[in-house]
Amino acid sequence: NFLSFINHYRIEEVKARIEKGDFFQHTFYGIAQRCGFKNKSTFYKVFRDATGLTPKAYAEEVHQEA
Repeated sequence: NFLSFINHYRIEEVKARIEKGDFFQHTFYGIAQRCGFKNKSTFYKVFRDATGLTPKAYAEEVHQEA
């Protein structure tokens, strides 16, 4: 549906910002808000469904590889 379509792009933007290291200055939810999420629990659910990881686990995995 349309909401899933939009959330896909929001999650991709969140992932890009995490990869850039934005989470050092902002919370994960703060990044999510800047990418269009209005609800914290929705963000965490959509992120987990899309990546299989929590935002923290994703950030640790990305920055461990670098």
